Amino acid sequence: MKRFSFKLFFLSLCIYDGFGQDTVQLKEYVGNLKKIEVVILGKSYSFIFDSGGGETMISPGIADRLHKNTHGQVTGFRMNGEMVVYPVCDSITISFARTDIFHSTVGVWDVMRILPQGLPQLDGVISLKSFENKIITLDLGHNRLIIESRSALKKIISKKKFLQSRFANGLAGNELNIFLTLHKNNNSYWFLFDSGNIGSLLFSQRAAYEWGLQADTIKRRELGTVSINIGGDKINTTAESAPIIYDGALNYDIITRFLFTIDFKQRKIWMD
Repeated sequence: MKRFSFKLFFLSLCIYDGFGQDTVQLKEYVGNLKKIEVVILGKSYSFIFDSGGGETMISPGIADRLHKNTHGQVTGFRMNGEMVVYPVCDSITISFARTDIFHSTVGVWDVMRILPQGLPQLDGVISLKSFENKIITLDLGHNRLIIESRSALKKIISKKKFLQSRFANGLAGNELNIFLTLHKNNNSYWFLFDSGNIGSLLFSQRAAYEWGLQADTIKRRELGTVSINIGGDKINTTAESAPIIYDGALNYDIITRFLFTIDFKQRKIWMD
């Protein structure tokens, strides 16, 4: 009897390890923007997925529907320096496929305010902040985000390349963004990991000047095709300079070429 119980226990562990991950499908929104269908208290919503978004947001309509007390004031900045001020609400569980993720706080903000009129309704933003205690693999090229089991991490990353990175929490400690380093002239430049940038690879005007891509630090320019090195892989992509608050921002074109595995607890990222 004990041997039989042990076999059942061992089998249950094997089953857990084999199926200890969840795949979240990313769906087309507009252009190369992706959305995720989520469930909050039994009701389905469409949220934009933005790896450069910093904060996970719900619309004021959802907060009202859930009878949530919105409170406080958080100040953030968009990449162009525009200030965004919004309240928060507490204790929201958002379900992705088979995974329920409790959020101690989320921002309350209407993402439709910054989108052109006439686009399909979005009810919020899913940022990397939602996965702050998880391990994920972002396979943007196949429209999926995989929530990995920790027991499988060693095997998952065994053939991947470790990337130098920074994990940033924002002015109030409420955000979660990733920056990857690109090297030029023995200097490190930090680029936002931004799937929501569906245009060209972005350089600040200062970084573009220091890279020898333009002759000044003032004008915004299309820079044509540039070559960068990420994780030892040489990539050619279109680029432009812009008045942004970072050294630069990676874009959909670059992120979609690789699989990125991110361990948020250990603050590490790998790619292949």
